[in-house]
Amino acid sequence: MTIPFRSLLACAGLTLASLVQAQGAWTFSAGVDHSSGKYGDSGHTETLTLPLGIKYEAQPWTLRLTVPYVVMRGPANVVASGGDRIALQGRNSGHRQAEGPGDVVAGAAWTAWQEAGWLVDFGAKAKFATGDADQGLSTGENDYSLYVDVYRKLGSGTIFGTLGKRWMGDPAGSDLANPLYGTLGWSQRLTPATSAGLTYDYREKLQATGAPVREATVFVSHRFGDAWKVQGYVVTGFSAASPDLGGGILVFYSP
Repeated sequence: MTIPFRSLLACAGLTLASLVQAQGAWTFSAGVDHSSGKYGDSGHTETLTLPLGIKYEAQPWTLRLTVPYVVMRGPANVVASGGDRIALQGRNSGHRQAEGPGDVVAGAAWTAWQEAGWLVDFGAKAKFATGDADQGLSTGENDYSLYVDVYRKLGSGTIFGTLGKRWMGDPAGSDLANPLYGTLGWSQRLTPATSAGLTYDYREKLQATGAPVREATVFVSHRFGDAWKVQGYVVTGFSAASPDLGGGILVFYSP
């Protein structure tokens, strides 16, 4: 299946042009994320990511942009790909440490239906290979995704899920699969300002001898007034392609 990505990007540009003329809401975010895992290799990879994010909402559209700074230490064949780490087959596995800008991720979502506690979004993402592929901060190839998000409010809680398809760019010497991926989660409001939740993420394997991603995340968020929100989370993996342990904190500001 061939996706007309240039046409999708052109439509995204037209959407952005129309949105900037509308009354919308901006949210800015910054954070720190640390993870450790083997990702299918024999040695551990330590990754520190400092993401900066921008979100713009003008119903029914939501636009997002994330720009990360990445520090990686571990086997040279384990490379960053957006938020993923991939152990590429046939690559030199000698030890290396590298840091610099990572891959920029841009996305757009459209709310197709919102009624009686239900919300359904259709979205698209593009991961641009802006990181240094020679240092392992990127695969050196762009990736693209299409997905659907479904939310259902139940009392003071919300159950939510994602189902998507990703088209991977193939680095030299690699033939990566185009995986399906999904998320299932629950968020519970504990107080008017505090929520906590749990998510489970799955992604099909990218390489014939690889493993699928299977990992769980526990998160807590607290809002300080109308402008500020802080969210902390811990991640643990259940497969060779997932981090053994990770966690981080994000700060959001909505002027």
